[in-house]
Amino acid sequence: MGGGPSVPKCDKYPAQAATIQEILASVNTGDLVYFSGNTWSARLIRLITWYDYSHVGMVHRRVLPGHTEPTVCLWESTGTLDDLPCLLHGNIRTGVRLVSLEAKLRAYIAGNGWGETRICVVPLRPRGADRDATRRLLEANLTRFEDTVCGTSYSRAAVDLLCAAYGPVVEAPVDPGQLANLHAYTCNQLVAYTLVRMRAYSARVPIMSCSLRSYTDGTGVLPSMCDLAELEQTNWHWRVKTGHPQQQQPLEV
Repeated sequence: MGGGPSVPKCDKYPAQAATIQEILASVNTGDLVYFSGNTWSARLIRLITWYDYSHVGMVHRRVLPGHTEPTVCLWESTGTLDDLPCLLHGNIRTGVRLVSLEAKLRAYIAGNGWGETRICVVPLRPRGADRDATRRLLEANLTRFEDTVCGTSYSRAAVDLLCAAYGPVVEAPVDPGQLANLHAYTCNQLVAYTLVRMRAYSARVPIMSCSLRSYTDGTGVLPSMCDLAELEQTNWHWRVKTGHPQQQQPLEV
């Protein structure tokens, strides 16, 4: 996958716990959010990968059908059935879906059983002189991609998602032999597909090799692969609890 990033990744662990409302006020479309669950599958993933987190998704502040204000959503692929409905299709299922980030955080807090949960936020920053225009383009690309693949089964052949991900925009430098043995795509691979389809990163991203660590360590998506945006060199590790913020100020993320 090439060398590491030109600037080593930095980890920040704020001493205070953040509330769900503070996190929702601070994250932006394209930011990655990592979760550390307490289910047997989450613990198994952490054991196998020797990593603090077991799941990753992407934030999308999206105006949903029938709404006038944006909802803070999480774009994810999951193989675990829970009670969170997809905000686009209204059903409860595994696979690729768009869910409420607030509901996702509450579910993790309840599942962990100690009144809070650990997350990591990796911000995505637009590049270029007109960053507002770039952000709008990134969001438009993300919305189109979600509308194309949302509801796709977790066990569906990855080649279908690959075709939808690249479409007419770029060509995919992927060995067909890799696809032949891949019968499901993971949360981290969906993030890689999405970053490319948004044009945040180029088609040089090694999608099939991207692991959970790829975005926090900076080893899977390198600065040389950037297009319209770049994941920050700082990973923000928060303890999140329920409750109301003391002030209506976004956190420094």
